Amino acid sequence: RPDGVDGLAGPPKAIPRFVPVNLLLVRQRVTTFQEALDSMRYADMMCTLMSEQNTVVKQDCFLKVALLQHLFTQVIPCPRSRGDPLYESCIWAQPCKYMA
Repeated sequence: RPDGVDGLAGPPKAIPRFVPVNLLLVRQRVTTFQEALDSMRYADMMCTLMSEQNTVVKQDCFLKVALLQHLFTQVIPCPRSRGDPLYESCIWAQPCKYMA
């Protein structure tokens, strides 16, 4: 090319820093209400992180759906009915602790 193109270049674009998405830190199973809340908060944080890095993390929608499906079907137990003999051991029957 006979013309110089150095004057046409703009300033370099800063590439955002990649923060790894670690889905292996999701608990295997929760046994208390607080652990269930912590697991849901961690899943929310990972979903937000994948949404923010969608140019680097490929198929982020499928990963988010798989994470939430695993969380609500495998990690967090379903509530038991009041007539169930194991109702008292259910995490959803435990009294909630409210922060003041």
